[in-house]
Amino acid sequence: MAKVTNQEIIDFGFTKDMFRQSDENAFKSYVDSIIAEIAAILSGRIGEALYSSAISPTAEYVKRAEKCLVAAEMLQRRINFYLGSVDGTEGLDLFKVRRQREEYVTEAETLIAKIVAGVTTDSSSFSFGTVTTSHFVEDSDA
Repeated sequence: MAKVTNQEIIDFGFTKDMFRQSDENAFKSYVDSIIAEIAAILSGRIGEALYSSAISPTAEYVKRAEKCLVAAEMLQRRINFYLGSVDGTEGLDLFKVRRQREEYVTEAETLIAKIVAGVTTDSSSFSFGTVTTSHFVEDSDA
C-alpha cells in the first residue's frame, strides 16, 4: 500500500486544470493511479521489507522518497502536456519545471541510497559495497 495520499501530492500545488482533468474526483483518481505506479516501483527497488518498515528514519525516508518520485512524475506529465500544446513555431521555456523535477528525483535517489545502505536505527540493517580484484600480478619492473 502506498505511503502517500493524493491530498499530500495535491498539496505540492498540482491542480486538475494542469492535467486536463474534468473535475476533482477525476483528478484525485488520476493522482491515485500515479501514486500506485510509483509505490510499486519503489517497493520493487528497495524490497518489500524496507518499503513496509515502521522503523524511524527508514519509514520517513520511504515516504519522502515516494512523495518526491510522484511529484517528479507529475511534473514530467505536465511537461508532456506543455509540449503537446506547442505548435512547433512558438518556444516554450520549461527550464524551471525541469529543474524542479530534477531536484525531486535527486532527493528521492539520495533517500533511496540511504534506505538501501542501511542508514537506520534497526539492528538488522545491512550495508554493502564492492571490491574489485584481479588475478594478474602487476609487473614492478616496468
